[in-house]
Amino acid sequence: NIMNYTSSVASIPMLNILLFGVIGSGKSSFINTILTSLSRDKVTAAAVGGAQHTTHRLTRFSINSLSEFEKVNVNFFDLWGLDKNNYEKRFLLDLLQGNIPLGFDMSQRKINDDSSAVSISLEQWERKIHVLLFVVPIHIEDDEIMMQKLKENLYISIHGYELDPMLIVTRYDLEVPEVQDKIKVSLSRKLSIPVNKIFMVQNYSNDSTKNFEIDRQSLYILNEMIENGEQFKRQYKHRLEPVIEQDLVESFTGLKISKDPTLPLSSDIITVEQAAEYLGVSHEEIVSQLTSKKIKGRKIGGKWRINRASIIKFS
Repeated sequence: NIMNYTSSVASIPMLNILLFGVIGSGKSSFINTILTSLSRDKVTAAAVGGAQHTTHRLTRFSINSLSEFEKVNVNFFDLWGLDKNNYEKRFLLDLLQGNIPLGFDMSQRKINDDSSAVSISLEQWERKIHVLLFVVPIHIEDDEIMMQKLKENLYISIHGYELDPMLIVTRYDLEVPEVQDKIKVSLSRKLSIPVNKIFMVQNYSNDSTKNFEIDRQSLYILNEMIENGEQFKRQYKHRLEPVIEQDLVESFTGLKISKDPTLPLSSDIITVEQAAEYLGVSHEEIVSQLTSKKIKGRKIGGKWRINRASIIKFS
């Protein structure tokens, strides 16, 4: 199935998977494990950092460029891990909607020009996520604060974006099979994820060699992710397909935008009201920042059009 993968929606040829997980849970290791399972040798495309933030920038890892399967248009998107102090203000929803550009540095809240990811030009619709994979260590239930943050972001992904999230549990070898099954049932109950959407995962470590069992489990999960994502694409095709830039601006602002090609339109456009809600400030404060050019925007028909990336950077 993986070798012969082609999108079930011709207008959306790729499948985008976002790995969202607790810091140190093994998100980057899982990407390397998937890529290794599709290759003859070990692959270490994603930097692994243990309990420290290593993936600061939104980065895309593509199966067709990092493995021997050149026709498999499946992409993994990775950013830094969830901790007690980040992913506030519905940032996950912006990631899912494709509003965060590649190369966005979460530690500095800006796009780094020296990032190789910036050279990859992707439209907003090409960054939209079709599969959300939560990654947690096996003893995550011991951390009540992180469990609560997971629940909050799960709620956003389900009710704000209508995804059907999946969960992988790493370091499961620390427990015997009987305990593993109990943990899956407990996580299913507490996070409201079906048991059949929860997978125990063993990642490749730095010193491990190719292993058939690890490859088999990885390919099985990848196939489940592909089926999950294709179902989501078919169901919500209307809002995932590429749109004419003018139509997108009109959908945000309610304005009939001139077709004058000299107007600098963007695919990441929001209104003053949306910016104010995102930042938690008043309408007047946003207008003041626009007037002082601290936030990038342009008046069309007497109303402001704002670059979403500028709002994210400003926050």
